[in-house]
Formats: sequence, structure tokens, C-alpha cells
Amino acid sequence: MMRLKNLDHVGFSQLLRGLVLGISVLTIAPLTSAMVNAAPQSANLQAELSNSLGAQPKQSPKKDEKLVKLESNLKDVLTKGIGASAVVKCPGSVKFVSGRKFDCQATAEGKSFLVEIKPTSNSGAYEFQTKGLLRLVPLEEQIVSTIKQKNGVDVTANCGGGKVRIVKAKEVFTCQVRAASGETKKATVTVEDIYGNVKWKV
Repeated sequence: MMRLKNLDHVGFSQLLRGLVLGISVLTIAPLTSAMVNAAPQSANLQAELSNSLGAQPKQSPKKDEKLVKLESNLKDVLTKGIGASAVVKCPGSVKFVSGRKFDCQATAEGKSFLVEIKPTSNSGAYEFQTKGLLRLVPLEEQIVSTIKQKNGVDVTANCGGGKVRIVKAKEVFTCQVRAASGETKKATVTVEDIYGNVKWKV
């Protein structure tokens, strides 16, 4: 294995020069379908609470039961995929109809983003894609493992701290790559689209 300290004639920057890699990082592992199977919440919970406090319950449209289940199911999926607690809120006016896409609002680590939902059946199955969200941990891991594989150098990568970053299409930002010796180099990350696909180069 090549070690950086043995490369006196080749600096860290020279070693990594020309390393241009197109790497796609999905925000969440792709799901072709996910069955909504969480237990539905009580539709009368708000009314019961208001009555117990002596207040008149507000008249509001009843949210589609499939949406309530979707919020609970997707919260669990996002929390697991991101590695941080997520919250999901879907519009109450939306009807869960096969093939009719809609967006839900989600939050993780205090950052808000959209989740595009595509129902694949009227019984509750759906596909989803996060919009404007990039998971940083997989990106950092790919930078580290690729440099190790291509150059035989052990490095660490830091893309800003935290587990997620809110991004826009065509946005460019940098991650710090550090060798064991303390030498640093920047990896330039270009966001390809709103779904969190990126390319990076050192």
C-alpha cells in the first residue's frame, strides 16, 4: 500500500491531480414501491381533545387515510435512510390516486425539503424521491473510498458537517479532503439535479 509519507517527490496535490470522477449519490436508496402499512391514527383525536377542553372542534376536511399512513411510513423510511429523525407532512387536500403525483413537506436536522410521491396503486403502494436534499455521509464515504482505491492514500472527507445538505440544481460546493499527514485538498461537488445526484472531482 502506498503511504503519503513515502512520496517525498510527489506532493498530495500532485498525487490527486487529474482525478475526475462522475459519481451519482442518491438522496435515499431507490424504492420501486413501498407499501403503506402503518396503523391509521384516530380521525376523531382532535375532536376528542377539543371537547375535553370545552372548545368547539374546528371543521376541517378529513385527511385521506392513505395519506396519514403514508406520512407515518415515509417518516420511518426517511429516518432510516438519512440517519436522523425526520418528520413528514402531506397536504390534507390531496387525494391518494394511482399515477397522480404530489409533494409532501419533510424536515430532518432542522432542514426542510420536498418529497415527490407517486402512488402506484389505489390501495396504498407508492414510489418516492426526495427533492433538494443531499445525503452527505454517502458522499464523504465515496470520496474517501475512491481516493483510496485509485491512489492508495488514506484520507478523510468533510462536506460541511451534519448528515444532509439542502441543495439546488447546478449548485457547486466543496468538501475538505485531508490526508493522514495533515495536508488538505478540496473536492469540488456539482449538483446535477433537484433529486440530489452529484458529480465531484479533486
